[in-house]
Amino acid sequence: MSQSLLARVRVAFGSALSDERLRPWWLLGALYLGVSTLTRIDLAAVAISQGQASLGNVPAMMAVGLLFDIVTAMDLFALFALYLVLMPGRIYHSRAHRWLLAGTFTLVVFGLIYLGAVEYFFFDEFNSIIMTTSNHKPYTFPSGVERVPVKGGGRDAGVRYSDYAIGKFFEMAKAKAWFDDTLFVIVADHGARVYGREDIPITTYEIPLIDLQGQIGIMPAFLALP
Repeated sequence: MSQSLLARVRVAFGSALSDERLRPWWLLGALYLGVSTLTRIDLAAVAISQGQASLGNVPAMMAVGLLFDIVTAMDLFALFALYLVLMPGRIYHSRAHRWLLAGTFTLVVFGLIYLGAVEYFFFDEFNSIIMTTSNHKPYTFPSGVERVPVKGGGRDAGVRYSDYAIGKFFEMAKAKAWFDDTLFVIVADHGARVYGREDIPITTYEIPLIDLQGQIGIMPAFLALP
């Protein structure tokens, strides 16, 4: 049974490879993988030169990246493959449709090259979100933090550990080259009490925000930044 299924898959894969209609799909997928791989090699070289990665990390980076790119390419171009297969022959072989395919193909290729260039030139720019769960049950913490027991400290210990962890984070971040050009925002997700009769108890979502650049209001302030 398994051999029969494997044989069918092999035949279907061979037919897909030889199907004239699917050649644009295969070509787009190959271009996507090519551009992504070249971009990843270039960025890996930049990361190694800046001391952010080592040669020993490259094989794993490339393998995981290639797997991700294959899955992404299949997802991105799946509808295109379905379109190519289901298009009536009279329309598919018409001159107008060939021009449409050529124009679409050119735009996609331009988009792939553009994305590769953007990823290269803005490699050092990033955004990240770190959420602390120290203030939630079961209130367990690493050992060695003053006035913070490993277990059983409750919410007070959670607050003290959050204070310690944020301070430690900034201490480590100051040693990074990107520290002076980075905007740090510290904000809560909700207050201490979020249960009750109301679906969203508004008063418990009046949360503090610390913006190290002195702005007030998350979205309005960030959208107005130069």
